[in-house]
Amino acid sequence: MKYASLMEHAGLRCLEPYFRSYAVKGLKAVSAGRVSAKATAVEYFAQAVYGRVGELDNTLAALRLVVRFLNDLRQLPDPDPEIYRYHYENFIFRGIGAVDRAFLLVADALLLSKRARKTNQLIAEQVQNHTGVHEALLRVKGVMEAYRKSRNIMIHDSAYSSRELGTLSGIRHLGIELVDTEAALINRAVFGAGSDTVIQAIAELEVTLHALMCALQPIFEFVVKRANGAAAKC
Repeated sequence: MKYASLMEHAGLRCLEPYFRSYAVKGLKAVSAGRVSAKATAVEYFAQAVYGRVGELDNTLAALRLVVRFLNDLRQLPDPDPEIYRYHYENFIFRGIGAVDRAFLLVADALLLSKRARKTNQLIAEQVQNHTGVHEALLRVKGVMEAYRKSRNIMIHDSAYSSRELGTLSGIRHLGIELVDTEAALINRAVFGAGSDTVIQAIAELEVTLHALMCALQPIFEFVVKRANGAAAKC
């Protein structure tokens, strides 16, 4: 299956010439031994937006690997719960990371100050006047909100666990032999339902991020229009 890159989203087309010109100036500066290149405001804007969108694309690519690994894992007759735990934690960290980067993308698009972008809540408050963007951003947030508490626990307390995962880990650790039907029931409960939930969340995250790009497109176009108007007056 071919996945659509956020970097190729139609909403970014108006910024592409400015990102290209920024990249060319940057390469020339590096070749000349300079640390930075002089660019226009809209070129800096395009670079910030493209950089943030690139981060989101990289995160989505990593999450697609999680989907592949979980699909492979669930096909095994005796999947290792520790491997499942690793991929599940990877999903939580990267999924919530994608949400946080989506908020920062909005902050870049609206040219918010450092103070106004200190937290996701502050960013959400600043964007309320942009109804379409605000709603799209909240939908992105909603995909992973149920996992944020687990993420905080993993950071500050302990690794991810559940009753079923703990049971399966204990069975493997103690070397308890199960008949095929018992093993199948436990594996289905742990790896089947859990994997389905993760895969669905990743798919929803991708859909909502593309919708956010659509909502941001008028803002990108306005920035370009304003920049072109300012240049015409000079």
